[in-house]
Amino acid sequence: MSLPPGLLPEAPETKPSRALIVLGALCAVTLLALGLLLVENRKLAHERDDALQRAPLPSTPKPAPPPPADPPVQGPVAAAPSAPIQTSEPAALPPRSVKVRALPEDPEVLTRGLQEFRQGRYDQAERQFFRAIPESFLYLSLTGLAQRNWREAFSFLARAMRSDPQWLRRVNPRDLFGKEGDFDAVLASLDEQLAKNPLDADLKTLAAYLRYHEKGAPYAKALLTEATTVDPDHDAAKAFLEALGP
Repeated sequence: MSLPPGLLPEAPETKPSRALIVLGALCAVTLLALGLLLVENRKLAHERDDALQRAPLPSTPKPAPPPPADPPVQGPVAAAPSAPIQTSEPAALPPRSVKVRALPEDPEVLTRGLQEFRQGRYDQAERQFFRAIPESFLYLSLTGLAQRNWREAFSFLARAMRSDPQWLRRVNPRDLFGKEGDFDAVLASLDEQLAKNPLDADLKTLAAYLRYHEKGAPYAKALLTEATTVDPDHDAAKAFLEALGP
């Protein structure tokens, strides 16, 4: 039997769950943080644009000056009255010495490369030397030695020999190292590699170049002779031997 409407028990009021309240608060905080981040990004963008507008434009590098023009050819010098008239063919001009091509910027590039090398920044020195090819094959070889990259060092040493074998006599590697101990450490490391690989002709040729300036030509020739004995077709060792002379 149903009760009259006035006597029915009142239903309890529904209350929002606590989880929904927390979720709403988190959403509000997130939206506020996103708004602040957007404002800050716009502020930084304006500051960047202002800085770019105020920054001076980079100056374009000046082109390298052209090589100096050849001097004008002067007229022939009058012969003395008593000199006999030459009836024979003119003497042949002496052969011109072959020189390695030099780029206009090579001296500056090599100077920067040597400065980096002396300060022990071999990676930067290597990049500078690459810009001065072919003059810097020998310097690249020394950079490989300083980094204990023996195969790379020999590769550039062989190319230096093909370009001009006399470079190996003129350039003392010890003079290029900024610290005396660095060069001595390279010598010790190379000797250690030779002890492990006594039949490696490339290592013997590298050692011959370094030891030539330390112990003289006879010691270097002995190492090069050993290299050509191991490998009779070793071009770099044979070229170095020929450059050292009898």
